[in-house]
Amino acid sequence: MRYVSKIIPESGIPLGGLGTGYFEIRPDGRFYEWQIFNNNPWRGCGSEENYMDQDDFFFAARVKAGDEVYVRILRLGVNDLGGDLYHMPWLKNIEEIEYIGEYPIALLKFKDNIPVEIRLRAYTPFIPGDVKNSSLPTAIFEFEIRNTSDIEVEVSILSACKNPIGYGYGGRILVNKAFRGKNLAYIHMYGANIPRNHGTYNGSMTLAVVGPSVSYHAALLKKIERMREMWIDFRSDGCIDGVDEGTSSEDIYGVLARKVKVEAGGEEKIVFILTWFFPNHIDCDGIYLGHMYENWFRSSVSVLDYVISNLKYLRERTLKFHDILYSSTLDYWIIDTVTSQLTTLVTNSFYTKDGSFGIWEGGPGCCGLNTLDVAYYGSIPLVLMFPELEKTCIRMLAKFQLDPSKPQYSRYVLAFQENVERFKEEVSRNPSIAYDEKRRIEVLKRIARITGKDPTGRMPHFFPKTFSRVDAYHMVDLMPKFILMVYRDYLWTGDRKFLEDMWSKVKLSVETVLKTMDELGYGLPYHYMPSGFDAYASINLSHNILSLLMGKV
Repeated sequence: MRYVSKIIPESGIPLGGLGTGYFEIRPDGRFYEWQIFNNNPWRGCGSEENYMDQDDFFFAARVKAGDEVYVRILRLGVNDLGGDLYHMPWLKNIEEIEYIGEYPIALLKFKDNIPVEIRLRAYTPFIPGDVKNSSLPTAIFEFEIRNTSDIEVEVSILSACKNPIGYGYGGRILVNKAFRGKNLAYIHMYGANIPRNHGTYNGSMTLAVVGPSVSYHAALLKKIERMREMWIDFRSDGCIDGVDEGTSSEDIYGVLARKVKVEAGGEEKIVFILTWFFPNHIDCDGIYLGHMYENWFRSSVSVLDYVISNLKYLRERTLKFHDILYSSTLDYWIIDTVTSQLTTLVTNSFYTKDGSFGIWEGGPGCCGLNTLDVAYYGSIPLVLMFPELEKTCIRMLAKFQLDPSKPQYSRYVLAFQENVERFKEEVSRNPSIAYDEKRRIEVLKRIARITGKDPTGRMPHFFPKTFSRVDAYHMVDLMPKFILMVYRDYLWTGDRKFLEDMWSKVKLSVETVLKTMDELGYGLPYHYMPSGFDAYASINLSHNILSLLMGKV
């Protein structure tokens, strides 16, 4: 007996839209990193929360060729879904998967000793220039089945998804309801008695399959005995007998199956769609953010309605983007490297109900959102493909440009020794200045006018897990980088109104550099504070900073 074992990468193609959260489909056919529930670390507050695991969403196939029946779970690894060698030796995981991850598409070819070839194309719509249709809380699974035998075969594809609503809360009530529509069947999964501060409050998921000959079990208990009953039922005729609706305080699956007949040498398609709607996105300061998709949809069912109605467009435009990239004359590894970085736009992004857009500097929850010195180079894909979102990011940073109304103004005025000395004199004459904030700000503004050391115009570093405040204004390179980004975005978009709106902010950024950082009187910033160049600080005329300054001029 000969086996070849290989390490399975701990990453895969993310499924999800801009700011919707995501989950991954990996080379073993399993689903990981469920970050669609406003859970951590994606939200960025507290320890990691895993509302779903690899057994909570899966696909399986049943093939009948003559008197032979095959049942395969379409994933690798140990069978943890009810079957084992002693009870159900006929229920097996697929033998081999060929996985091609080319963002935004994952293509899986399932290989086994069965008389059909099964391929899966999994994707979420990603259409440069079309923000709405690239920000949909959905994942689409297109199965292509080819009969490799010389007789007609029956093939059923089954999908099961756990209802995750209220995860971790003992008083929750799970509700699953099945519906049949025109050429469609779906199971709507939601809950009751969910705490208002829970990530899934007022949320839902919907699992659907397109086409006729559909069977379902709306509320299958996630217990070994019940799952074995389901597998036996599925094996018998390729259909599932179950309830139309159900409630439970224990974990339940919604299960759908569709059966088709495939003639010898023929092909058939079966399409599943998963949608979600979890509006209760609250930031680390307890401020409600929500999701942009709330402005377009009312529930996961209305998301499904939209996806079904626009499926042809969503599919064709997403495939076109993929095909254009991968048919270029660049070496494959270069294309693959570029597209793999585009996943950051999905895995690390917030797109809130009020239209704010942000990208985590490092993996979900790490560092900050819209870090200016990182966005200076990292935002290039954003401005190329979704320029309106890039301009939103610039406006958000500009809104927090330092001025006397900002909470950190006092700190940065008093960063200059000349201002400190004068402030001490003022406090010695009138001690109330030290604790009367309004009076203190007026005094500091007057001192800054006298000394010329006014930090007004400094640009913020990043948003610290919230869009309601910024972390600091301490880096010397933030101003020239902001100016260059505004100019770059104007040149790319031709949006003169954007440039006019930003012009006053640009001028303030120039003025604060010249007024407060030109220690030598050369009209150049004397570098004595940290920069985004690995937080580097030194007392000199830094070539890095000077090149940025010359660029903005």
